[in-house]
Amino acid sequence: MNNYIQDSPAKHLRKSEAAVCRIVCLECKAKLDSNLEGFKVHVRDNASEYSYLTSDTAIADAFRWISLISPHTSIAPQPETKPISYEQLVAEVKGIYAGLVMIETKCIKVNNA
Repeated sequence: MNNYIQDSPAKHLRKSEAAVCRIVCLECKAKLDSNLEGFKVHVRDNASEYSYLTSDTAIADAFRWISLISPHTSIAPQPETKPISYEQLVAEVKGIYAGLVMIETKCIKVNNA
């Protein structure tokens, strides 16, 4: 019988995802973990390249900026789409509005009950 507690696969997945989440330094192109403390250490270790970052606030602002534009932390691209005709668009919008009318009617019934 095994007396060891086994970690869930989800826990390992979270660990590996965290390890993959990285940012790219704009000055030296180094790949860094995407956390502020690690970036602060990188800036202080390379002070000559980052002479313009003189305060913790400036470092935090630079980190936020790099985090937003880094290709490793960008938002996933939208799924592939293809053009539709005007008639298809009208039919889609009519279907959405019909669904909204049904939901509104149900909400009114529940509210009045």
